[in-house]
Amino acid sequence: FDYTVEQVAVPHPVTGSKTSYFMNVRKDNNDILGWTSDRYGIVNNQDLIDVADHAFESRGIGVDRKVYVTEGGAKMRAIYDLQGDQFTSVVPQVGDVMGYRLTAQNSFDRSLRVSFALGLVRLVCTNGMTTMEKEVDMIKKHSLQVNVQDIIGGDALDTALAKLSRSTDVYARLASTPIDEEQGLNILQN
Repeated sequence: FDYTVEQVAVPHPVTGSKTSYFMNVRKDNNDILGWTSDRYGIVNNQDLIDVADHAFESRGIGVDRKVYVTEGGAKMRAIYDLQGDQFTSVVPQVGDVMGYRLTAQNSFDRSLRVSFALGLVRLVCTNGMTTMEKEVDMIKKHSLQVNVQDIIGGDALDTALAKLSRSTDVYARLASTPIDEEQGLNILQN
C-alpha cells in the first residue's frame, strides 16, 4: 500500500497535442491503474493511512490494522479494529458483543471514492454473524480539492466515535423490544 501513484498526461493519439485525459501510473512498477480527467485528484494510500493512524495515535486509541490491496494496486481497503473495553458494547438481551471498526478505502481506477466508514462488528453473536453495520460514513470524491483531514482527521474521528457510542444504545433498546415473527418479517422487508 505504500507505493505512490502519479497522473501522467495522455497526448492526443493523432496530433500529439495536449488533452484533458490522464493515466494513473504506479511509480514503483509503471503499471497503469486507471484513466481519469484533469479534474481527478490523486490520494495516495499512504497519505490516507497516515492520517487515520495519526488520528488514533493522538487520542491514545489502540487499533489492529489490516490493509488489503487488490487489482494490481488499483484498490485499497484498510480495516481498523479499535482495541479496549470502551470500544466494545454488549447487548445482553440477545448475547451479542460488538466492537468498533473503521474501514478506509481508496482507488486509482475511479471505482471507489475516498471514504471511511465507522461501525459496529459483532464479535460474539448467537447466530454466528460477524458483518459490520455502518453507522458513520464519510465520503469524498477524488478531486483536486479533496482534503483527507476533513473526513478522518482528529475532529472528524471524535464526532464519529461520539455518534457511534450513541448508536449502541439504540441496539440495546431494540433488543429489549419484543416482536412477533410477523412483525419481524415486516421489518426485514421494509
